[in-house]
Amino acid sequence: MKTVSGNELTINKCSVLEHSEGQWTRIHCAASKFDIRCITDVFDYRFLLAELTKKSIRSVYTQTVLGPLWLIIQPLMTSVVFLLVFQKILGIPVQGRSSFVFYSSAVVLWGFFAKSVNAVSSVFISNRNTFSKLAFPKFIVPLAEILANCTKFIFQFTILLIVYIIMFRKSFAVVSPVSMLCCVAALIETSVFAIGTGLIAASLTTIFRDTSIMVSYGVNLLFYATPILYPPNRIPVNLWKILQCNPMVSAIDLFRFPFSGSLFVSSSMIASGAAVSLLLCIIGMTLFVITQRSCVDKI
Repeated sequence: MKTVSGNELTINKCSVLEHSEGQWTRIHCAASKFDIRCITDVFDYRFLLAELTKKSIRSVYTQTVLGPLWLIIQPLMTSVVFLLVFQKILGIPVQGRSSFVFYSSAVVLWGFFAKSVNAVSSVFISNRNTFSKLAFPKFIVPLAEILANCTKFIFQFTILLIVYIIMFRKSFAVVSPVSMLCCVAALIETSVFAIGTGLIAASLTTIFRDTSIMVSYGVNLLFYATPILYPPNRIPVNLWKILQCNPMVSAIDLFRFPFSGSLFVSSSMIASGAAVSLLLCIIGMTLFVITQRSCVDKI
């Protein structure tokens, strides 16, 4: 089937004739070729990456009454509800100096993970018109979503840190700076896990359109399989081996460490969570590189 568009004549999905200076040049797209350049060329498009990141942040709060204040209100109200329901009503004990900090720290990190997975998993569906008209490394789009959510996370984490300093001035002074690196490690592990899971889901979405529904449902299930509403020491011993496959268990506990002063997960579990995150990220990137060349034809 032949179609004409401007100076291009499309012969089929893998062959395009481009007209320039009175000559026609055949361009082969080789849809089945594994082209890693969609990831390695991201640096050359760093200005586009920055603009897409800004656009992703601005679009969420455009034409809203409170604007960026929702970054504070959402985790604040969620933490208050968890505090009232799970500790005051149900009487579930928590670890650390403050129940509010216990819940809010987990809510902030989990919010970053959930939003990142949902955003990355829908990149092909949400940007199909852009992908069909413009030629650029498609990996920039999911990376921009991760960076946008990371920017929001840093803002929320800064507010959480200020609240903690105000509540515990004396105890915060003795917190080791090394322990604060646990927050960085938790953010890196969560980012790798989120982008790997999201890219796998995005690649499957081009074949099975109900993948987005499964992702939303799976994230909700994973929420209850992660010690957010309860401390890790409440998990039965026979379930620990299963939960080692959930990187968010070690990430949440690492992130809470500077605030709670106690680290429950072992070094082997931290390593296991990091390995699972890295494996999923490698699989996700591989599937994304293979899928991105023919995503426009499949969606």
